[in-house]
Amino acid sequence: MITSKTLFIRNLQPFNSENFQKFSKSKNLLLTVYANTNNIVWLNTVLVDIKKAFPTSTIIGASTMDLFYNGKTEKNNGVSVSVISFEETTAVGFCIENVSDSYNAGKELNRKVKKNTKAIIAFCDATNINGEELLDGLADIEDTIPIIGGLASTRTFSDTFVIFDTKVIYNGIVGITLNSASLRAHSSMAFGWQSMGKEHIITKADGNKIHTINKVPALHLLEIYLGENTVEHFPGMGSAFPLMVRRKSNIVARGILAIDGKSIIVSGNVKVGDRIHIGYGSPYEVVENNQITKDTLEDFGKPEFMLNCYCIGRRFFLEDKIVKHEIESLKQLGNSSGFFTLGEFLTQDSPQHLNFSLTALCLSESKYKKQRFIEPKKPQISSAGVVAEGLYHFMDVRIKELDYLAYHDQLTNLPNRTLFQDRVEHAITNTKRHGLKTAILFIDLDKFKYINDTLGHNVGDIVLQKIATAIQKSLRDVDTLARLGGDEFAVLLEEISDEKHAVMIVSRMLDNITNTLPLEDKKLTVTASIGIAMYPEDGDNYITLIQNADAAMYKAKAEGRNSYSFYRKDLTLQVERMLEMQNSIRESLKHQHFQLYYQPQFDIDNGDIIGAEALLRCKKDDKLMTPDFFIPIAEDSGLIFDIDLLVLDMACKQIKKWMKNNLSVPKIGVNLSAREFEKPGISETIKHIITENKINPEKLEIEITEGATIKDKLIAMSELAKIHNLGITIAMDDFGTGYSSLSHIKKLPIQKIKIDKSFVFDIGKKSDNIIIDAIIAMAKALGLGIIAEGVETKDQLEYLKKQGCEHGQGYLVGKPMRVSDFEKFLSDKRVKSN
Repeated sequence: MITSKTLFIRNLQPFNSENFQKFSKSKNLLLTVYANTNNIVWLNTVLVDIKKAFPTSTIIGASTMDLFYNGKTEKNNGVSVSVISFEETTAVGFCIENVSDSYNAGKELNRKVKKNTKAIIAFCDATNINGEELLDGLADIEDTIPIIGGLASTRTFSDTFVIFDTKVIYNGIVGITLNSASLRAHSSMAFGWQSMGKEHIITKADGNKIHTINKVPALHLLEIYLGENTVEHFPGMGSAFPLMVRRKSNIVARGILAIDGKSIIVSGNVKVGDRIHIGYGSPYEVVENNQITKDTLEDFGKPEFMLNCYCIGRRFFLEDKIVKHEIESLKQLGNSSGFFTLGEFLTQDSPQHLNFSLTALCLSESKYKKQRFIEPKKPQISSAGVVAEGLYHFMDVRIKELDYLAYHDQLTNLPNRTLFQDRVEHAITNTKRHGLKTAILFIDLDKFKYINDTLGHNVGDIVLQKIATAIQKSLRDVDTLARLGGDEFAVLLEEISDEKHAVMIVSRMLDNITNTLPLEDKKLTVTASIGIAMYPEDGDNYITLIQNADAAMYKAKAEGRNSYSFYRKDLTLQVERMLEMQNSIRESLKHQHFQLYYQPQFDIDNGDIIGAEALLRCKKDDKLMTPDFFIPIAEDSGLIFDIDLLVLDMACKQIKKWMKNNLSVPKIGVNLSAREFEKPGISETIKHIITENKINPEKLEIEITEGATIKDKLIAMSELAKIHNLGITIAMDDFGTGYSSLSHIKKLPIQKIKIDKSFVFDIGKKSDNIIIDAIIAMAKALGLGIIAEGVETKDQLEYLKKQGCEHGQGYLVGKPMRVSDFEKFLSDKRVKSN
């Protein structure tokens, strides 16, 4: 049988052994000492007196913020002393000081476990010991052996200590193993915090610091769920909103102790890959969840002694009267003592480091005898509790809203990419089971950007909503429509028999999309291109199917739009080649495979060199690639912006080098993509490069195509005017192949027109002669300079000279040359200064 007695000794009062006289002859004594004091001198005196009174006993303990024992709470400074006498159990103490490796300390404790060990009690200081790593070291202990204890606490959370016999230890682990053939030990816990919202994954962490969750800064997750105002009150609010971490079949809480930049520091180790939820403690749920007394009486009987650990986070979060109620409810279980921890140890499937819990270790050397449980009166939740409950309700609603937003598109309320993928994967499983087919449709609206650019995004949003409705009307109840983003939609067709069945639905869909508009007073026609991939023929998983449907959609666009196309295997090769080319361009940018060649421009009358066009080449693996090969892919992928920047910088650096070497430098023309003029900024980029290289802007000529000034006329005209104001000449390249009107040309700040080489090549054909004559006449009327590209024969040269064309460019005078060849070429020619 176990007998015990617990007394409180107020600060500065002596230890009176007469209060424990009945234990003077006991052989197997364990004493626990919990200290709510910072008077270490007095504490040492008390410990020495206890050891004198019970010299064969083992004394263990820890610092604590407040005390509780036998159903009472004590806030006054002092110590609680419990004397526990065992008849058939031996308490073997252990003490490890100056711990530098918590995991190895756990391994050392492991070795102290005997065959007849029935329970382990361990206390650690909170400053130097990592409880998670300590318990990892104890992981090999059988889960039938309960472990209880925790990290010592103080009111300031600092200077925590543990006690072993007469020593106060600031870096160490103390405890006992209870060894016996007859001892019964039972552990239990109360928690009550709730997991809410969707599951998240820790993607970067270091110990107890979480850097990213779902690959975004950890702080961002808290701001989304709780709001920036709540997060500003962390770590004070950290006990209200812990992270709930899944550990095998259990959930453990990790309070938020601090914010470090965009990272968060929590009250226990976490690992990359840990699955977590945001948690919240409802006072009602916490009270209802605490079944320690009831379960112990039913499953274990009334213990002869009980040890408790109560988390400070739980203590701070709950009202005082709820804390008092929880501790008073333990009175039915008999003698007990406990302390407030900064983290609790408890064996579940394995030793766990907990937070926000109340734990209990019940001990008895007697046989089990079921006891009747008396339900204690539950406390009334005050106004503060009601506020907390209201916040809980708000959080619950907010989480449901966020869950919906996490899986649905806000504009159309359709499933988003994440939910669509889940539906597809579920459909694949069903299709395998029932033997039917499934189709994935990838839908892209044709020329939708034109609607946004000309009528505005508000109109564009209305169009997308109407299109979503039109597509939905084309589908069956079993099908799923999702918006992937922008003007891209996807459809999951389930339970279809064959491709003909899919075509029937897709044809109805194309008709409904086309008939959706006009939109009120705006006459618009919207069409779509649809790619179709079939399961299982075109892929056995979501990623493959959506990629193949996407490739088929591009084929439908290439074949004229407003149509559909089924995926075929040769499309994969096309996409792979395109991706391979994109990667090749990126690699060439990174490793400087690009180089400039220069083609001279000359005066048709006297042959003087008046300029040169910088032409980009890519030399890789001893192969020289021309822009016709890689520029279209760069345009589609957005890499063209990097290429334009590179060409500008290389040309300006070369001009600077020539000027430094006193070489007569002609004007150098550089081509810019039309995409540079879709948004403001290119003029500032050019200004920066010129300034950085310290060159005369009059040595630079920017060549643009007619298309650059059509998509967004206002932006293009503004940027071109700024470039011209820098002192740079602007030339319109490939003139005659676009669709500019004379009135539009007159408004542009250009100084030169370049006649496209296709017209020059066909000089002699009446139709092309007429076009060249008209371009020359128009340029003269507008006061613009003229240069003809592709001049390769003397007949072409003579005709251009006769018609009054000023300048030429072509193989007749010089092909595109490397820098060294171009420099040699210039040394033999007269260069006309600009």
